[in-house]
Amino acid sequence: MFKPTRLIWLFGCLVLFFTACSGGNRASSTMPGTAQLGEVRHTKSVGDITVYTLPNGLAQPEGVTTAPDGSVWVAESFRNGPSHSGILAKFNSAGVLTEYTIPDQAGNQVHPFIVAVGPDGKIWFAAFSSLGPSAFYGSIKTDGSALTVYTYNATTLGHINGMTAGPDGNLWVTVSGCRGCNGLDKISTSGTFVPGVTLVKTPGWLITGPDNNLWFVEPNDNFIGRATTSGTLTEFPTGLSGYSPTDLVSDLNGIVFTATNGSSGRLAKMSTSGTLMSIVGVPWTEGNYLPVAYGGIAGGRPYYVLGTGMTQVQQSGLQTTFTIPDPNPQSGGPVPGITFDPTVSSIWYTDAGNGTVVKFSLI
Repeated sequence: MFKPTRLIWLFGCLVLFFTACSGGNRASSTMPGTAQLGEVRHTKSVGDITVYTLPNGLAQPEGVTTAPDGSVWVAESFRNGPSHSGILAKFNSAGVLTEYTIPDQAGNQVHPFIVAVGPDGKIWFAAFSSLGPSAFYGSIKTDGSALTVYTYNATTLGHINGMTAGPDGNLWVTVSGCRGCNGLDKISTSGTFVPGVTLVKTPGWLITGPDNNLWFVEPNDNFIGRATTSGTLTEFPTGLSGYSPTDLVSDLNGIVFTATNGSSGRLAKMSTSGTLMSIVGVPWTEGNYLPVAYGGIAGGRPYYVLGTGMTQVQQSGLQTTFTIPDPNPQSGGPVPGITFDPTVSSIWYTDAGNGTVVKFSLI
């Protein structure tokens, strides 16, 4: 329950926080965004929320990213069938959907769950297999051509947990899930997988920071990791006892990460030197993953946390939670992905449980 004393504490933390940090188109429904109960409430105008229902009712949209040309790409997996591989879905700036089915690989279905823009401007993806130890990664050009899939042995190399374009011209990935293979590895733009930094802790989501280092979460051990592309590793405790870091984004001068304990959420700022600068609460009641995006609109560059509703945390320190079609999109499916689209000033996220992709337009 919301308590007035909590409001006073949280507002003070927010001020400190930001002072220190200074197919076809299938829109199934639209609804205006409206301010709802958050830990701090302020009225803010937003545009429409548009829900795109994917053509295949069994599709589970997971990862999402924005390409340099403004198109939004989504990884569609089929964890519960049908008997064919997954899909890479592309929404253009008008919301028109085009889907590209990934061909089976030697009898294995390929189910993408991560998408990211590579250093070559292509859309890269990571995928799991319907059979055996095989796993996949691959790429596609933003015009839908040159779809390429690479197969590797996940028993030997591990499963990909995060993916980002590195400052050295390679694609970098975090991997785990096999004996002795927790690591931070790289993939060349020609598709060659190169083992990199060996990790003791299990790594999760991965980004490139404003300092051109690689940053990633270590949720099981409550650390944030930083690595150079030459292999120098440093790990920083989150300072959040009982919470696990889940997602992170880079802003202009640091790293912002989310953390949960399964029933409540936190948004925290860390400097590029690893100093924890501040922590604030954000509405969250369910699950172990809390996606966050960093966007820019007129008047500021706020953070957007997809928890219980869509919570906007502005640079000024104001926090507002807006109604979204499914107040807990993590329920009933894999965790959602989130991305900021600067070409139309909107946040896009996936809702695997309902087989939808949602566009949250900003004004």
